[in-house]
Amino acid sequence: MNIYAVIMAGGSGTRFWPISRREMPKQLISITSEQSMIEETINRLRSFLPDDRIFVCTNPSQGAKIVEIVPNFKAEQLIIEPFGRDTSACVGLAAARLHLIDSESVMCLLPADHSINPVESFANVIKTAARLAEDKKGFITIGIKPTFAATAYGYIKRGDMEEAGVYKVDKFCEKPQLELAEQFVNSGNYYWNGGIFLWKTAIILDAIKMYLPKLSVGLDRIMSDVDNDELLAEVYATLPKISIDFGIMEHVKSIFTVEADFDWDDVGSWSAVRPYYLKDKNKNAVANGNAILIDSSDNIINVPANKEVVLIDMQDTVVVDTADALLICPASSDQKIKEALKAIDLKGRADIL
Repeated sequence: MNIYAVIMAGGSGTRFWPISRREMPKQLISITSEQSMIEETINRLRSFLPDDRIFVCTNPSQGAKIVEIVPNFKAEQLIIEPFGRDTSACVGLAAARLHLIDSESVMCLLPADHSINPVESFANVIKTAARLAEDKKGFITIGIKPTFAATAYGYIKRGDMEEAGVYKVDKFCEKPQLELAEQFVNSGNYYWNGGIFLWKTAIILDAIKMYLPKLSVGLDRIMSDVDNDELLAEVYATLPKISIDFGIMEHVKSIFTVEADFDWDDVGSWSAVRPYYLKDKNKNAVANGNAILIDSSDNIINVPANKEVVLIDMQDTVVVDTADALLICPASSDQKIKEALKAIDLKGRADIL
């Protein structure tokens, strides 16, 4: 099978501020291990794909950093968006590039910043999905078995079984309220949508031509002179700004989901890092071990190695310190970081965003 992986690496660096920033978003920092999340993702793919079949779709500044921090990753493996135009444009650009390389290519689209284990199970699921993409001439997504009633993820409702672990997709569901999420989980017929998709590049490009004709015309212009950065920027600015979910997936019929048998975590906020940090007997999760904790429990601490932090009578609190910014908040309020960053921007401190 001619599997090619395209990692989407964008983001604005808000979720893990102040360690993540606009120019250093989540996938470029180390959260779940000593490696950055983009390096973890690339190495996971390297377990079953050669480097010349692994690409990253990103912007110019992040692309340069990825080449710098990921060993043996080359600039030729970057698909550069001059600026963001939502996921349909990103997918279209990547698919068109891959189709030029290999007209029989199967494209695996995945995020840059998820934690997935074990790697062997992930590889097997992707190979199964790629086979289906070829056999069914359809659109394949990976369904993550929910472990709790999450309201931060979209869901996939499965339909009839095609084969063991493979189902028709009945519908995609937007992020639900808690009561509805509980119904989804209790039914046993829903998966989390982890944002991993596979399709033949020829199939997705045909779908773009049918449902997003303006995007298709723009991609044809770009591919007519693929190394012309000025043409890319000129045309890209005119492309429709729409997600792949609304632009394509809600229209096509032949969609299947492969049930994942690996552990998956999108590690979406500071409160989600607890499993990856060392914890003391009171469940304090400390990144560097440089903390004195008195009558304190369930805290999350990430401060520079040369700085000692002392917490007294503190519970369930996030403390993150950098050279120019300090975050302190209840772990349950870490989603409000975006509000804080808006206030910082209004103060004219874009230098720390």
